[in-house]
Formats: sequence, structure tokens, C-alpha cells
Amino acid sequence: MRRMHGGEMTAKNNKMDTEKNLEARALLLKPDAYREKVLCIFFRHGRLHKIPSQLKKQRIVLEHSAQEFEPERDYKEMELNRILVEFNDDVAWLRRSLIEGARVTNV
Repeated sequence: MRRMHGGEMTAKNNKMDTEKNLEARALLLKPDAYREKVLCIFFRHGRLHKIPSQLKKQRIVLEHSAQEFEPERDYKEMELNRILVEFNDDVAWLRRSLIEGARVTNV
């Protein structure tokens, strides 16, 4: 068993704080870094393998999914489902979330 002295603990905390600060600065310097990180975490081989629980991350996932649709075009429900199933089997959640977020209308 090793006992940590105050100086060792402070040095360890400073190192962790520095790493967090570097990550935060990197995100500020590259605003799309967070978006890319979220997409990498939740998408595998172009499919959404897990639906994020945080709203901020859900928005990023939905914005990415919405890019598959042509603006100002009306989609029938079956056509919409065919596109959404390529992202995730939970088509109902995707469709409902896209409509609620006003990314898709006239479904």
C-alpha cells in the first residue's frame, strides 16, 4: 500500500486538469471536433448503432441523418422509412425526432 503525500496528489490533479484543458482548447480551436467525435462514437459503418441519451448528441445525430433528404421535397411514409432504416432499425424514433426537430416536414 502506498500513501500519497500532498505534493504528489497536487501534481496528479494538475496533470489531469492540464489534460482536460488541452481537450477543451482543442474543441474550441476546431468547432467541428465535438460533432465528429459524437458521429464516430454513435455511427459504425454508416449505421447508428446506439441512440444517444443526451439531447445535444441527439441533435448532431439527427442533423447528420437529415442530410440524406432533399430540401423542399415531400416524402411518403414508406419512402421515408426506407431511407431511415439504413441508419437504424428504430425508424419510428428517427422519423418522430426528425419531424419534431422540424428537419423533415409533410410526412
